Order: sequence, then structure tokens, then C-alpha cells
Amino acid sequence: MIDGKSSRTGATDVITADRRVQIQMARQCVEAVKAPVNLFTYGTPYHAGEGEDWEGILADMLNATIKSHLYLDIAGVQFSIKHKVGSSTIPHGRFTPLAKERVWDAIWHDEKDQHPKSRVLVRSHVHFHNYCGKNGPDWWLAMTLPALQGLGSKYGARQCSGVVDFGFVWMDVDKGQVKAWDAEIQVLETHKNEVLTFV
Repeated sequence: MIDGKSSRTGATDVITADRRVQIQMARQCVEAVKAPVNLFTYGTPYHAGEGEDWEGILADMLNATIKSHLYLDIAGVQFSIKHKVGSSTIPHGRFTPLAKERVWDAIWHDEKDQHPKSRVLVRSHVHFHNYCGKNGPDWWLAMTLPALQGLGSKYGARQCSGVVDFGFVWMDVDKGQVKAWDAEIQVLETHKNEVLTFV
């Protein structure tokens, strides 16, 4: 929900490094959506506070629920929602962390009887949208969400490979089924690279 101090770049790629101001900015964004209920998960400590949880302050301001790992039953569909997930620098390897999350979810449920068995697993952190799953009676769906942050950070531009997806995901859930869902990915024209041409 916030960028934090941005210490790796000397705060040169944030509007402000003041986390109090960032919390107010995040509050304005959340309130603009006008959702009847707000549910949050804690993000990356580098951004949200390694010693304290600044996102908890925002949750308190909005009378929202914030958890490390959200388990939600929505219209009979069990969701597992958490921020952190692994990634891969190869496109076809990006399904593996999602499939791994599904296997761990099943182990926590089947062998440890500690968590509900989830049909939909939602993760964030990696700034790209991807998904995998299975159809049939034992259906499941796992996905990473697109980011609500565009390209342009020094860290991302200089050290990371792969695409950044800017947008959000919606789902229509009813009577124990995900009836429909889609990712609304926006192309940000301001981030198209200009090609230098020499003749």
C-alpha cells in the first residue's frame, strides 16, 4: 500500500519518502473505490516497515481488516490470499511458484489439518499477472495479481527482467463457483521506450 523510505535509491524514485504522507495518499485511493468492506494483507517489509507495520495504521484509519494471510469463504468458494510469492526470470517458470502454493495449501489442509483447503489462491508481490489451475470436480485456480504501480522505479528498470502488468482482477462468485473472472490490464503509453536511431 506504500512505497516506504526507498532507501536503495535514496528516495529518488518516490513522490515522498514520508510514510505518514504515503499513508494519507493510500487512504485517498482506498476511499475513492468506496468498497463497503476493506480487507488487506501485509505487504513487503522493505516498503511497509521492517520494524513496524505502517499498513496497520491505514487499516485502523479505515476500520479495515488486515492479516498476514487471509482465508475467505465467498459465496461457498474458499480463498487463500497472501502478498508474498516467489518468481522466476524465465516466462515458463512463472507458473511453478503458483503451483507450489497450491501444493503447500493442500499439505497444510490434508496432512496438518491447519488451514482450510482453498479453491482460489491469490498472491501479489511480483508485479505481473499469471495464473494456472485445474478444471473438473477438484477444480482450483491460482494467480498473481497485476500491480497498481507502473514501470519506472530504478530498481525495477535496472535490475529486473520481465513484464510489468498494471491493472486489477475481478471475479463473479456465486453458489460455490467462480462464474467468471478477468484481468483488466492497462497499457501505459507514458512507459513506451523511445528508440534512439542512428543513420
